[in-house]
Amino acid sequence: MSNSQLNTATTTGEPEVDETPPEYTEIDTPPPAYQETEALPEESSSRTHSDHLHEPPAPPRKSPSSLTRFLHNLAYPLAIILGLFITAGSTYLLVHHIQQLIATAAVDSDQQTWIRAALTQVYEPCYHGCPNCIEPEYAQDACRRTTAGNLDVSNLGGVVCDAYEIWNWTEKYPIVCLNAMGELLKKEALESKKRGYHNLLGLTVLTGRRQGIGQHRQIAKGE
Repeated sequence: MSNSQLNTATTTGEPEVDETPPEYTEIDTPPPAYQETEALPEESSSRTHSDHLHEPPAPPRKSPSSLTRFLHNLAYPLAIILGLFITAGSTYLLVHHIQQLIATAAVDSDQQTWIRAALTQVYEPCYHGCPNCIEPEYAQDACRRTTAGNLDVSNLGGVVCDAYEIWNWTEKYPIVCLNAMGELLKKEALESKKRGYHNLLGLTVLTGRRQGIGQHRQIAKGE
């Protein structure tokens, strides 16, 4: 420090400041170590691409032969025709069975059964009425059935069976009349049974015919 600076510092009374810059010291910093990174995406993509290049080609798809196409087109009509034969066969068997039922139809052959039916279904309702019957005119119809127009008078031997005439008789249930009325009820029961079989036969034939027509139309549409 010079004398003038010392004098100035002494005069001003301020502390002395060394304004000399510090010496520069160079520090050797080692370079960062080089880290080798793996290019995983590029390597995997190149590997995948190479795998695709080495895959065997897909075998060519074979077109169905003409025989296969013919059988495929023929399957539906054959199924319809088979169903038609099955329907016709089952209808024939059912019709034959119903015809046998009609030919062999029978009712109870016990005459006492029909005598009781004549008593409970005809004469007693005629005399005493039928409060439990569904039809209100059942009693009148029962009396009407005992008239000569319904019974075979030739087999009665002159016995009067008309309930309107024997209403107040002591013997108003003649056994001859009960037998004749029982035969009439037996005949009506047999006719009713056969009529039911005939109705079933007609329904069976009609159903089989409708099924056959429907299957025939399906075959026509398939063609």
